[in-house]
Amino acid sequence: MKEIYQQTAEEVLERVESRESGLTDEQVRRSREKCGWNELAEGKKKSILQIFFEQYKDFLVLILIASAVISGMLGDVESAAVIVIVITINAILGTVQTVKAEQSLQSLKKLSGPEAKVLRDGVAVQLPARELVVGDVILLEAGDMIPADGRLIENASLKVDESALTGESLAVEKSMDIILEEAPLGDRTNMLFSGSFVTYGRGRAVVTNVGMQTEVGKIAGLLKSTSEKQTPLQANLDDFGKKLSILILIFCGILFAISVFRGEKISSAFMFAVALAVAAIPEALSSIVTIVLSFGTQKMAKEHAIIRKLQAVEGLGSVSVICSDKTGTLTQNKMTVEDYYIDGKRITADAIDVADPAQRCLLDYSILCNDSTNENGVEIGDPTETALINLGSRYGIEAAGVRKLYQREGELPFDSDRKMMSTLHRIDGENRMIVKGAVDRLLELTDRIWTKDGVREITEADKEKIQRQNQEFSMEGLRVLAFTYREIPEKHVLTTEDENHLVFLGLIAMMDPPREESKAAVAECIKAGIRPVMITGDHKITAAAIAKRIGILHDLSEACEGADIENMSDEQLKAIGATLYHIDRGGDITYHGPGQLVCYPILNLDEFALGLKEYVHLLEEAVIRVCASYDIEAGRLEKATGVWLEGDTPRARKICAIGVRSSHYVTMHGLALNVNTDLRYFSYIHPCGFIDKGVTSLRQELKREIPMDEVKQRLENEFRKLLRIPVAKFGA
Repeated sequence: MKEIYQQTAEEVLERVESRESGLTDEQVRRSREKCGWNELAEGKKKSILQIFFEQYKDFLVLILIASAVISGMLGDVESAAVIVIVITINAILGTVQTVKAEQSLQSLKKLSGPEAKVLRDGVAVQLPARELVVGDVILLEAGDMIPADGRLIENASLKVDESALTGESLAVEKSMDIILEEAPLGDRTNMLFSGSFVTYGRGRAVVTNVGMQTEVGKIAGLLKSTSEKQTPLQANLDDFGKKLSILILIFCGILFAISVFRGEKISSAFMFAVALAVAAIPEALSSIVTIVLSFGTQKMAKEHAIIRKLQAVEGLGSVSVICSDKTGTLTQNKMTVEDYYIDGKRITADAIDVADPAQRCLLDYSILCNDSTNENGVEIGDPTETALINLGSRYGIEAAGVRKLYQREGELPFDSDRKMMSTLHRIDGENRMIVKGAVDRLLELTDRIWTKDGVREITEADKEKIQRQNQEFSMEGLRVLAFTYREIPEKHVLTTEDENHLVFLGLIAMMDPPREESKAAVAECIKAGIRPVMITGDHKITAAAIAKRIGILHDLSEACEGADIENMSDEQLKAIGATLYHIDRGGDITYHGPGQLVCYPILNLDEFALGLKEYVHLLEEAVIRVCASYDIEAGRLEKATGVWLEGDTPRARKICAIGVRSSHYVTMHGLALNVNTDLRYFSYIHPCGFIDKGVTSLRQELKREIPMDEVKQRLENEFRKLLRIPVAKFGA
């Protein structure tokens, strides 16, 4: 059977046994019996008693219980009581902490559930979202939260923020078109998903999935199905307990045997051995660990981090990789203007001068040709549009004031076919139409350009320059809008035919910027030996741009798409055009390929009075000098062989790997200098074992192809100088 997004609206309505006017009460009852309530199922909660008894699962605690029982049987009631009291206090502490954490998590849930506008038997009603059923027709407009998964059956320029599900910051333009091919979640543009928000336009959709069957519900189900694993501390304590128990039993057994051998009564020898075993058990260990971990959770709570289980505190200390979402975690989840481009100049948002007529004009026009609002901190509208009016507020220019001064007298709403939006205003005594949209599309309709010397005809050179700037913005992961305008006759009603013969004004570039604290947090992780990884549904270029800003990436080649990850198996090698060779060398895996200068000098170090360490230093020096000949400052990094750029900074990246072996003072292996290397291959491995450092090449640093023979000659010359070898002997 076809997927829902591969079917027409009519076919979907028939499939869910619904109609455009909505369900009847009887149909609602039948659907609810079949699919249940529209809510996420909560996992079975453990009672306080269950949580309390779980504290006794540790092997060491079980040993303590056994020792208490034995102590009681031997008549040592005092010792038995002490042990029981200690382990009971431990259990109470662990239970209290777990219950407090659960209560804190519960308090984070919303106090009231969302509501939905629904057509029931042709009548629009407002209902709690949990009462929705499959087949319901929901009505949506800007600002609404989508309460369930559904298929669009009516669309009026609908845009939806799906960042909570896909990580994509920009609102997705929805359409009624059938998607013929199999498509990932983010590309199902005729579908709506629970938990996302309408930012622009309006529409109707028929509910296709509710509750745990929604895409959000499926994620919740996966989270529920994950199995619990022991933390390193739990595993170590269990291992310690087992080893200690065996050691104590062996020792006590030996003492029992010696006592019997010396002629003592078997009963007396046995009682002595058992008493010794009980005494050897470190009953205070468990309580000390529990108390220390409790202090840790309290400290974490003060930092607004809720720890559900005591042992997780220690587990966090063993983390080597942190995987993080992008949108809203590393970024602000709020589109922000980054740059202006006007009159051939790029201007950062911080450097905008509202006193400059051209820049002020672009700012005003971006507010006027805009349907979003921001009143009392409540933003309604497309994120890119709210970014434009927020920029005005930043410079003390409020949208309401500008719109009141230049009132809208006509409009042509945005649609995905035209890729533009137009509004008509009375400005400086003239009827002026402002048009914003995709750069490529508007340049086709533009025949003039605004400059500081006045409006003139636009040339091909002007268009090429604008396109280059647009590409530059795009490579930095920025979303770009072009702004144009033209004069319109009096009492003229706007039509799409008026969107022609436009005057180019400028470009505005924006993005979802990183949080201020993200860069510092990433740097701290790297310093601590933790590898930060960003996982997002964004386009690769957009994601890489953010990752580079905060220090996770050094180069686009390090970014890896989902399709690449799925293929990371034996088939991956074929997919990336690589071959795996097993050789007798240190490390797990390395990479050699085209564009890499691999040099394996074979020298008798004894002849040159060199030790292996001095020889490696010499190889590094030769490469450092070659880099210097290209005006690239390279150097060494402590406890890391090879040649590095910016080695003592978070931007450290290796340009040359060095690995040397020797047998009877004769050298093997050598160096691999990245000249014109395809750095993409390094994203599949941890180069030289480093997880927090990047890889670069001469081409990457110089932004041009470097002749390989030229580099070879320069490297040979430096070797010859450092080794003081004549050319002929070196070549031999």
